[in-house]
Amino acid sequence: MAGQHVPKGSRVRLGTVEGDLDVEKNVRIDVDGLLKVLGRASFVGDAEIAGNVECASLRADHADLLIHGNLEVTEDLEGERSSIRVDGTFRARDVDVDKQLVIRGPAAGERFEIGGLLDCGDTLTARRVSVGGRVVVRGALKAEKLDVGGMAELATVELDELAIGGRISLRGGEVRRSIAVGGTIDAAGALTFGSLDVGGKARLGAPSQGGNIDIGGVFRTDGDLHFARLEIGGIGSIHGNGTGQSVEVGGKLDVRRSLEVQDSIEVGGMLEVGERLIAARLEVGGAVRALRGIISGEVEVGGSVGTTEGLKGRRIRVGRKTKARGALVGDRVILEADAEAEEIYAGTVELGRDAHATRIFAEEVILERGATTDEVQYTRSFGEQTSGSVRGSLQKVDHLPTFPL
Repeated sequence: MAGQHVPKGSRVRLGTVEGDLDVEKNVRIDVDGLLKVLGRASFVGDAEIAGNVECASLRADHADLLIHGNLEVTEDLEGERSSIRVDGTFRARDVDVDKQLVIRGPAAGERFEIGGLLDCGDTLTARRVSVGGRVVVRGALKAEKLDVGGMAELATVELDELAIGGRISLRGGEVRRSIAVGGTIDAAGALTFGSLDVGGKARLGAPSQGGNIDIGGVFRTDGDLHFARLEIGGIGSIHGNGTGQSVEVGGKLDVRRSLEVQDSIEVGGMLEVGERLIAARLEVGGAVRALRGIISGEVEVGGSVGTTEGLKGRRIRVGRKTKARGALVGDRVILEADAEAEEIYAGTVELGRDAHATRIFAEEVILERGATTDEVQYTRSFGEQTSGSVRGSLQKVDHLPTFPL
């Protein structure tokens, strides 16, 4: 088949090329309807094409290639040390461009590998997309995997895997398996995911759900969140309901509504829950605040406790010099030295040295040295060590009042 050679600095008008098209630098090609190359289109140096292009394969070398129209490549597109811009739609099988690929219309292909910038003004459909620098997709992105070394700006996504080295912002969507982000993720809308692993900061802007969540720094969601395991190194906030398997936070966790966890909640600093707090085990190094707390197992609080309707657990231990506001209800409640509580309802109550409880309702009560209480009702035994005392009423009763919660 006859090919076509275009020398440097030329301006030509082309239609169908029966074989290969070889173009030298600084060339402009005007198109009669469609430039159709039955073989390979090769560009060495800068070139501009005014019209739509179809070819079997395309190679650009040291070129800035500008196409004012659509580009359809049956097989592979290669841009060695080149940038390519397409003003219309784009389609190719395998795409490998060292510098930039900018597409104004919808784009589709099997594999995109871009060294610098991938900028798509509409939808992008592919199997795998890999970008060394920055990717921008203004329409829906559908792919098996997106891997970006630097930054990503996306609209809605439908992916199996998402890996970002730096920062990503997106509207929302679904990532069926995993999201891994080295820096920051900011999702404005609902996001569904298999797992979420972020080295720095994460924000989910609407009700979202997924599996394991691991955030190195700060985490925030502006709506309800459903998860398996939630781990936050620093500070977390859920501006809605949180439901999941377990929670572990190094600093502070703030939940605007309810937090319901099947297993354990461990918070190094402070836990604040606007409504119900439900878990199998609770361990808080600092303070805990909630409307009410229902813990089926053990509770350990190092700082203060504040509830409106009370905190219930099988075994509750309140740390030294801690103040508990609201009822404490459990099989066994222990106030360590110098701790204070209001009402305690339990099978067994132990007040450590110099601890104080306003009212105690229990089967068994033990006061260590210096511990005090204003009122006690008990059914089985009462023991006070040296200097422990009841300032007011001490009654052995047949039946205790109904416990709250």
